[in-house]
Amino acid sequence: MGNTLFIYRDAVTKKVAVTAGSVLAMSAYKAAGETADAQKYARLILVVSAGARTADYAVPVRAFAGKEIICFFVGLTKDEGTSFQAAVAGSSGKTFYISAESLTEDTLAAASALLPKKTETADPADVVIAAIQRFLHGHNTGVLATGHGDTVRATPIEYLWHDGRLWLFTEGGRKFLNIYRNRNVSFSVFDPFAGLSSLAGLQIHGQAAVHVPGEDIYETIRKVKGISDKTMATMPVVLHLVEIVPEHMTFLCGAFIKEGLAVQQHICGDWTRIGNGVK
Repeated sequence: MGNTLFIYRDAVTKKVAVTAGSVLAMSAYKAAGETADAQKYARLILVVSAGARTADYAVPVRAFAGKEIICFFVGLTKDEGTSFQAAVAGSSGKTFYISAESLTEDTLAAASALLPKKTETADPADVVIAAIQRFLHGHNTGVLATGHGDTVRATPIEYLWHDGRLWLFTEGGRKFLNIYRNRNVSFSVFDPFAGLSSLAGLQIHGQAAVHVPGEDIYETIRKVKGISDKTMATMPVVLHLVEIVPEHMTFLCGAFIKEGLAVQQHICGDWTRIGNGVK
């Protein structure tokens, strides 16, 4: 998707730009009239409010000729927005209308509509798959995020990456209150930040299921993990097994720059097709 530049003109449109940009990520904000290097950005979003002059936005629009230009109209009618867009940005770009009465919610809805769809990157480059496999096999601890209603938890926990799944052995705890009520979970694995070139962090969103001793899948994963029959027999408590089936991954990897790829990669699909190997 590339970086996004927002152009705003006053305090209200700046708030819209900052809110939407923080959701989209990889964004910057400039006041109308400020200098911006269009080469650093893949698309331009104009945040326009009542009283805006086309001249306020003309310079960045010319610099972004041939790139995607989107308009956020704050407090404008559709006729006013259509007129402005035709005069400045052309008539083919996406438009979003944001009312003053529901400024934050309308802004979040517009930003959400611009987020990459999970189905758009189901066939990632081999180098991306290989990097994710190496990263997951090269770590053994992450953070499991669960939630239900107004209750959320973030649990540091050891994991096993096997057959395109995450497997977590655990004695239990409050996280299971959330898992039983809401199977949607998120799991993150990351390196300490030491600069963009070595940046590495993975977010996995998926569905969780709980398995107990005696189930075929439990016994299979237990043996892969190396938990012996003797250990199981002598443990005073039961280890539950949480299975996480990934549905969508977001991988930040600074090394992708050398490959000519975007630092942020969005991956979806069935990871069982990849297996356990590291390409």
